[in-house]
Amino acid sequence: MKQHYILQSIKTATFFLMLLLLSTTIKGQASYVGGLGGGYSMVEVTTGTTGIEDIPNSSFEVIIYPNPLSKNQILKAKINGFEKNSKIKVVVSNMIGLQVFIQEFDVASEISINLPFEKLSKGIYLISFQHSKNKITRRFSYNE
Repeated sequence: MKQHYILQSIKTATFFLMLLLLSTTIKGQASYVGGLGGGYSMVEVTTGTTGIEDIPNSSFEVIIYPNPLSKNQILKAKINGFEKNSKIKVVVSNMIGLQVFIQEFDVASEISINLPFEKLSKGIYLISFQHSKNKITRRFSYNE
């Protein structure tokens, strides 16, 4: 009996989590019925959709090279779709989230990123480019 209750609770929680992920608004209402055995009445769920104005512009692209990167090479990034004469923040972090490089650049069609090789060890890194509300992340590997 207890296992059935736990399983049903997990199913219900999963259902509401899926609804939350698929919509922007969820309203719930439950009222206690009382009486012998008690309980709650039906839960009313209202869902909505995300408007196009809420979605950040994702028409930009970043290509990084060389990949894999070797010691003393300069990482380059080709950037398309960003507003010219603005700034872009570049963050490089390892796979456990430790940030090893942060710098802000003027937006250009190509930027050169001089990474601190003394902070890098052989492995895979994530490089994020942030501009306004937009963010794009790429992966590269470093071979000593």
